[in-house]
Amino acid sequence: MHYIKLKYKLTYKEFEKFFRDNYHAASLIVFRYISDHSLVEDIVQESFIILWEKQSKIFTTTEDLRKYLFVTVRNRAISYLRSIKIKNVDLEVSLPEIKQMDNEKLYDEEELSVRIEKAIKKLPTKCREIFLLAYVQNLTYNDIARRLSISKNTVKTQMVIAYRILRQELKQFYFEFLFLCLKKYKLR
Repeated sequence: MHYIKLKYKLTYKEFEKFFRDNYHAASLIVFRYISDHSLVEDIVQESFIILWEKQSKIFTTTEDLRKYLFVTVRNRAISYLRSIKIKNVDLEVSLPEIKQMDNEKLYDEEELSVRIEKAIKKLPTKCREIFLLAYVQNLTYNDIARRLSISKNTVKTQMVIAYRILRQELKQFYFEFLFLCLKKYKLR
């Protein structure tokens, strides 16, 4: 027997909560393609407007709406890049994963990114600072030690603590997280 999922429209308050809960994640998706903060903000806000207008046609669960949001912001970012006709850059070479990535895989990767970010926010302040300097800014342990006026051993210890906490927080995603770390490390 097939059950028909009833479509539902969120109230203004429910949509406002959905917006607050998902705005940052949607922005992270767009930042993967575009680095201009105000442009990212515009794309995400326009995507939420589209979602508000179309939600009664697509909404059966909040999870469906979230998936649709992630796909919408990604597609709008890509459309923007195509519209500006990047000179001397073949878009297919710049964004090779777009051809191969189906919507479910995109959602899984974006969800992983959001969970990683939340886990990083749970790190103790100094530990988080050291981890971000190493991972985001690609600084060596020596560079971090000099910048923060601490010993290299302190940096190592803090990184061990960071990885231990992140491993615990992301245990169900640990191998994907490890792969992302190794992939980023190879690119240094």
